[in-house]
Amino acid sequence: MAALIKETIGFYNVYIVGKSDPRSRDWFLMDSFAYPFIILFLYFNFVLSWGPRFMINREPFKLNLILRLYNTIQILLNIYVLERCLTLGWFGRYRLLCEPVDWSESDHALEIARGVWVFFMIKFTDLLDTVFFVLRKRDRQVSFLHLYHHAGMFFMSYCSVKYAPGGHFTFVGLVNSIVHIIMYAYYLLVNIRPQYRYAWWKKCITQIQLVQFFLIAMHNTAILFMSRETCSTSRAQAVLLAVQTSVITLFFADFYYKEYIKPKRK
Repeated sequence: MAALIKETIGFYNVYIVGKSDPRSRDWFLMDSFAYPFIILFLYFNFVLSWGPRFMINREPFKLNLILRLYNTIQILLNIYVLERCLTLGWFGRYRLLCEPVDWSESDHALEIARGVWVFFMIKFTDLLDTVFFVLRKRDRQVSFLHLYHHAGMFFMSYCSVKYAPGGHFTFVGLVNSIVHIIMYAYYLLVNIRPQYRYAWWKKCITQIQLVQFFLIAMHNTAILFMSRETCSTSRAQAVLLAVQTSVITLFFADFYYKEYIKPKRK
């Protein structure tokens, strides 16, 4: 038993701590790998147990002003991440495939790393989407797809800050921020003008999300076919992202079929 504990501690120190980026270790929520698990534990317990029990004999909360503020902040934060992705990398500096992470202490490298951290914090605040659903008794929207997507994006973005804050994997932030600017703009509009809830662009947002996940999956799958001599990007992270986004693509495709293609029963 003692040997097993020693091996576990050794594995943690070598691979979990030792492989992490020293530049981001002292940033908020980055100094311990326990944080994402604690946050997800609290998240799942609230949206699946504590929250529904709290709301069982209560009327849905009207959160219009809070939601307008929240959606506006999310739009602005995603615009910031998009600007960082474009000006620091994808507007000429980065190549399309296998851009290495700049591990230096240069101002440019640190700006990129901080941008990845901001993206992680957006995925953290995205978890409030589900909290608001629970408080408004929108139980149908707290689906497996919703929970899997939000938890997965939160955890993957945490790992990006900790192990690869820059380079190839910032493509996720680029396309995801575009999608979320559109999505939160739609949420804000619907909150102000409820008559637009069933407008044609609700369907388009799901289509855009499908395109997003497909592009991310292909972008990470492609480097698996490149030689290690020409591409030093982490294969493990690429596989993890490719699998995660492929699975979520299938879930979203199933949702899209049932919601917009499958004939409705009369």
